[in-house]
Amino acid sequence: MWDFVEAPSQMLENWCWTPDVLQSLSSHWKTKEPISRDLVDKLIKTRHLNESLATLYQILIGTFDLTVHGADSHETIKGLNCGRLWNELRAEIHGVKGPEATGFGIEWGNRYATIGHFVGGYDAGYYGYLFSLVFSTDMFYTAFKADPMNPEVGKRYRKLVLERGGSMDENLILKEFLGREPNSEAFYKSLGLA
Repeated sequence: MWDFVEAPSQMLENWCWTPDVLQSLSSHWKTKEPISRDLVDKLIKTRHLNESLATLYQILIGTFDLTVHGADSHETIKGLNCGRLWNELRAEIHGVKGPEATGFGIEWGNRYATIGHFVGGYDAGYYGYLFSLVFSTDMFYTAFKADPMNPEVGKRYRKLVLERGGSMDENLILKEFLGREPNSEAFYKSLGLA
């Protein structure tokens, strides 16, 4: 279920980027006048600015999580230099090496130590956050993109997805809601890759 747990909330983020909704949510701080459609269009064009870096960072976190939780035993994990592993993965995934090592193997700091998901129940499941984004994008582009405020589609989504929660396999929920097997095409399209 970790692959799907974030999908409903991630999908709701899409509505904030719908032109009419964005315009209704935003106004000039002083005059309270709604922002212009021109500004809305410019904001929407910037939506995926730096998205590739954000996606690579999610891949880094997921890869680190799988690597650490994939160790053979607790003793192997105890002997693992997490700082060095984090730095090596970050250089490999981002393609950017950090500053020279300080002698402690910590080039980028200890960011991995601040990610609570690693010890808060995800246990080698952080990759699910990015997978959920793929599912949420598929649902939004398939069902809502053409008419985000369609009440019938909204009711269908509430009944087939939200009301069921974790009561059944998410792949079955997605297949019934989408009318087909879920795929990553909409995710790639949203990033301008398809």
